[in-house]
Amino acid sequence: MSESVNNTAKKELLLRDYQRQLHERTISAQQQGDSSLQRLAFMAGEYGLLVHMTDAKEIMAIPAVTRVPGTLDWFVGLSNYRGKLLSVIDLDCLITTKKNTSNKAERLVVLSDRFLFPCALQVTQICGLVDLNSTSIKASSKINHPWFDAEYSIDNKQWYELNLMRMQSDPIFLKAYADE
Repeated sequence: MSESVNNTAKKELLLRDYQRQLHERTISAQQQGDSSLQRLAFMAGEYGLLVHMTDAKEIMAIPAVTRVPGTLDWFVGLSNYRGKLLSVIDLDCLITTKKNTSNKAERLVVLSDRFLFPCALQVTQICGLVDLNSTSIKASSKINHPWFDAEYSIDNKQWYELNLMRMQSDPIFLKAYADE
């Protein structure tokens, strides 16, 4: 049994190291000023999504979240983030309307303060940083989704640039309450 506990502890340490390194690289890319082609890559269900480095403030494990009665499934609830209330959005559920099932790789991407609402996106998995200098853009996304902009093919996988400004001003996003 102690070997199992040791293996779990080692995995947790490796995950923390990975998150710390990713956070350091994110901060470094933001500070260098040449991050215009750097993107944070993550999965939301089956979708590979990209956001600009300046749009993501922090990546963190899923904290305690308090459900808000009368809200839609994609509005996970509210969480205390450094003394402020933060709305937690299940991005997969918001995009596809399928209820997300929890997994250990899930993380929150806390959005920059420049957005309308303080919120974090609950994503299925963080995939790291992508440099779009070495990729080719397709004219537009094949997927008919109002928040997806450019589509990229990276290592034979489709990635979509998520337009967070458009998402946060969309009436679908602004209506988190459930109709009775």
